[in-house]
Amino acid sequence: MTTPQSALPDLTIAFQPICQLATRAPIGYEALLRGPGGRPIPVLAWIDQAAREGWLPRLLHRAWALAAQHAGDVLRPSEVLFVNWDQRAAPPPRLPWPKTVVELSERLPLTPDAVAALHALGARVAMDDFGHGVTTMRVLTPPGVDVIKLDMTIVRGVDRDPARRALLRGLVDLCLTLAPGVWIIAEGIETEGELQALVDCGISLGQGFLLGVPELAPAFRAPATQGAPPGPASAPMPPRQIPRPRRGGDR
Repeated sequence: MTTPQSALPDLTIAFQPICQLATRAPIGYEALLRGPGGRPIPVLAWIDQAAREGWLPRLLHRAWALAAQHAGDVLRPSEVLFVNWDQRAAPPPRLPWPKTVVELSERLPLTPDAVAALHALGARVAMDDFGHGVTTMRVLTPPGVDVIKLDMTIVRGVDRDPARRALLRGLVDLCLTLAPGVWIIAEGIETEGELQALVDCGISLGQGFLLGVPELAPAFRAPATQGAPPGPASAPMPPRQIPRPRRGGDR
């Protein structure tokens, strides 16, 4: 019987574009772990199981190595690679791509030490799944976060929900006030209505099936699939956020 741990050598990697909403041009791609043959796997469940059983570093390093091995077949040198990591493991000694954003989930504590360790490698740091859980207000201002990825539960149907749009505008304003220059990326965009509502709320970057589905790296695709996805001439990295000292009356 195949177990998640025994499947590690046969894992594959897919890439999904992250785009400018105004032009729909990719500024980078997120590397997404897939199972043998490109099959979807319950990544979060595997990560939690690996943490319990002691093979989390092997799983994370395998995903990181796959992203490093195949990013050059998908990304242009100017584009940004988004990769996932878990705060329960120390990061590898080097980045998988010159312009790398490392995504850390909001579902675990996002400590200054975890952010600093990734900055020391030259990475930018993203808070993933923002707004998914009840911990959002507690972790609104982790020092040094460069990118905030809004969870799809906020995005889904936002064009049909005035209350959610008001909440989203408030979150965007708050994030930009607390961390000027931070990139805000909306995840899970599936309709034209959602995209337009996000633009109206001041969000300029997004990810989702409307903009591009995850595609296996060329080495794992059927032979008939050829060509590399288009990209813009330049994709700057988000500016590194520097923690600001708290002043009297700050919250």
